[in-house]
Amino acid sequence: MSSPSNTQSGFTLIELIVSVSIFVFMTAFLVGKFGKFNQSVLVTNTAYDVALTIRNAQSYAMNVRQSTVDVSATSFQHPYGVHFETGSNNFYFFSDADNNFVRSTGETITTSTIKKGLVISSIEAQCGNATYLSKTSADVSFRRPDPDAILRTTTTPDFSNPTSCEAVKLTVHAPDGSNKIVLIRSTGQIAIED
Repeated sequence: MSSPSNTQSGFTLIELIVSVSIFVFMTAFLVGKFGKFNQSVLVTNTAYDVALTIRNAQSYAMNVRQSTVDVSATSFQHPYGVHFETGSNNFYFFSDADNNFVRSTGETITTSTIKKGLVISSIEAQCGNATYLSKTSADVSFRRPDPDAILRTTTTPDFSNPTSCEAVKLTVHAPDGSNKIVLIRSTGQIAIED
């Protein structure tokens, strides 16, 4: 008869240190990627929220929604639109009671706030030429029965003297540097680009 051997099996200290360090490295890598992925999702969702708000203004205008700003008999004739400003984390859905296609005092229906440090970092517009120029603000309006967008932009801080444009690009910017562009054309087309 042979006697049982007295060998013990298990991890050595070096094997344990290597296993734990691989686990720590993978965890750190995934946590770092999750933060970037999360910002990317937030930027994409915000860009789609902006586009949806613009589409909502078009729907209100086409479906002859009565203005909540002016409930007079002629309130069905008002254009509806969305106002954007460079560097702002707010944009404004409005009923254009004075029919000038630009948001004025008292016309705002709702104010949307962009959260998590995201902002509309730039507004560029194509107005009568082939290049996009930087602007301070943009108003995207729709008036029944035409589904085409009426685009007005300004370069002055007081938003005076708006210019008619063919296309507007709104850049949604995140703190991590990721961007999404919302492209609005005067034909009523709205697109999200990288």
